[in-house]
Amino acid sequence: MKNNLLKKVVILGTIILIVSLGHLSITRVLMAHEYIFYNDQCASVIIPIDGSILYVGGSGPENYSRIQDAINDATDGDTVFVYNDSSPYYENIIINKSISVIGENQESTIIDGNGQGDVVKIAADNIIIKNFTIQNSGVHGYVTAGILCESAYVVIDNNTVINNDNGIFSVSSSFNCSILRNKIEYNFEGIYLISDCNVIKENLITNNSWDGIGLQFSNYNIISKNVIIKNKANGIYLHSRSNNNFISNNNILNNDCGIFLFWNCSYNNISNNFINNSIKFDGIIISISSENIIYSNTIVNNSIEGITIHRSINNKIILNNFNKNKIGIILKNSTMNEIFNNNFQSNTINPPSALRS
Repeated sequence: MKNNLLKKVVILGTIILIVSLGHLSITRVLMAHEYIFYNDQCASVIIPIDGSILYVGGSGPENYSRIQDAINDATDGDTVFVYNDSSPYYENIIINKSISVIGENQESTIIDGNGQGDVVKIAADNIIIKNFTIQNSGVHGYVTAGILCESAYVVIDNNTVINNDNGIFSVSSSFNCSILRNKIEYNFEGIYLISDCNVIKENLITNNSWDGIGLQFSNYNIISKNVIIKNKANGIYLHSRSNNNFISNNNILNNDCGIFLFWNCSYNNISNNFINNSIKFDGIIISISSENIIYSNTIVNNSIEGITIHRSINNKIILNNFNKNKIGIILKNSTMNEIFNNNFQSNTINPPSALRS
């Protein structure tokens, strides 16, 4: 009797949890064998891993020698598995079916674009690409990418994306993509989104020649638990009406600027980030943007201001820790912003003189 009651309680609790997840504005749950998306803003979907397996490289008598040939012969639900012993694969591949493309080893299974176009183009919904090194797209100025995503419900997981124009570029026709646990380095732009409802989580984004992560006209995205280091412009850059994004629990270190919001970016939540040693500019800049919440961040050792608010109104700066910045907070032609319960220590200039219009 007690065991039956306990089972009922567990089942009821699970149902309540699933229902509550479905009502979060943006939440993704990653399962062991399926990627499940819950999202109020976009439709939900499950990407299954089933169907036949087609092998590329290796020694099997029926194995393919080119990844694209295996993709061409695959059907929806199949997996293309790529061995590393025939790497590098000098190809520009187009994934235009709902399949999984899986490398044997992230570091040694290499797809090389040989300086031409997009290395991997995702042109169908419900795709997983995982465990590759993806490198050498076309040169900067042609807007090419290591991975170009033009579709929905895509998982880009555990890849090394290196020496491309854009590392990962998600365009306006795409949404509900998850970019998880990748190493994104030595590209011009690390990740660039013009799309909604995506998750960027647990990536290492480093040594890119411009922004680590850039968003333009992009809404309802989650950027969480990334390490964003030594990018030449901004760690994270939101501009041109990128609204309702959630940026949390990232380590943002040694970039020229930590986080920059520019031109009508509103209702973004920036919380619990560690922003350290912005080399040329500020920890956070809010410019011509309103209604953002900057909450419980640690902003340390930035070369100029911890936070600058420029020509912006109705932003809330709450419960942040400012330490060893040149100036804690400065307001420039900005009014009606709420700044309270912040902690200032060892800044060259602390309030009240740090707060001036």
